[in-house]
Amino acid sequence: MAEWNVYYDSFFFADLQKPKTQNSGVEVSINKTFLWGAEEWKVLSMYLFDKGPVFHLCKRIKDETIREFYAKWGYLMQMAKEDRHDEVSFAEWEMMRSDSPYGETPSIHITIDGSPVDSGHSMSDAWIPLCYDNPEPCENMPHILSHYSLEDSDGWLIIHLEGEWPEDFASVEDISQIEVSLEAEDVDISGPHFSIKENETEIKFIRPLTGQQHTLKILSSEPASIDNDEEDRPWHNTQLTYTLEPDLSEDIFSVRDCSYGEIGGVGIILDRGEEDDAVHTAFSSLYFNQPEEIEWRIVFHEKIKEDLTLTLQAGRDFGIMNT
Repeated sequence: MAEWNVYYDSFFFADLQKPKTQNSGVEVSINKTFLWGAEEWKVLSMYLFDKGPVFHLCKRIKDETIREFYAKWGYLMQMAKEDRHDEVSFAEWEMMRSDSPYGETPSIHITIDGSPVDSGHSMSDAWIPLCYDNPEPCENMPHILSHYSLEDSDGWLIIHLEGEWPEDFASVEDISQIEVSLEAEDVDISGPHFSIKENETEIKFIRPLTGQQHTLKILSSEPASIDNDEEDRPWHNTQLTYTLEPDLSEDIFSVRDCSYGEIGGVGIILDRGEEDDAVHTAFSSLYFNQPEEIEWRIVFHEKIKEDLTLTLQAGRDFGIMNT
């Protein structure tokens, strides 16, 4: 087994057989398990460098969770392998990404004795068990799993978070408390789909997170053309204006086109506010040929779990003893 080295600026991607110009960090083992909602997380280790600390954290993805995801979305991943993207709508891709148990790396902030030390620079990689047709895992991932005694039968999201010592930092031996704060990301939750048959259409729907009923009232649906510098023919799209009662901010609510990848849609432009704050505008994707009818969909952007702060005490939760 190759020597275990962690470097400040290279995560796990450095060739372990090649010498580095900097020294490997001094490891302080933590191995603290905690729950964030229904997810199992671990603070694995802290590594000490002259510039600042590096923290390794991970999230466990249970085998049954991955199995459920593949059972639901395996057909879509197979279509992607076969380059059949034009047969899949943006809505389906977004739903699959939202359902992924690996998801996006959350915002993680570190404070040491009340002083922030994280630089905001983090990197991550995933372990997907080989039984799920994962032919090219991170080259060093088996080494990582072995070092931290993580079972390779489950999936893992491994995070490398770099920090910088505060200006008034005295010494590592003086550290008494470390706080690890995880900030929950918004997730996209699909709502109902609708098409515009005529103006003044009303769509009633329930916001899943709150159970509150809302009414979306269509004010106008107008086709438009946009000059295309690269083609002789213009692009086409549709502009939708609407009101929402009770109203929701654009951070929470949007209306999007259900376009399909290669059929003509080339991007989604999200809602923007009008001079009248009560009126909202959504634009469809751009098309070479204007569709006879646009299918729209409602999307909620919700934070489905609370932020979490984990407090670690020296000598009890990590191996630095005060002197």
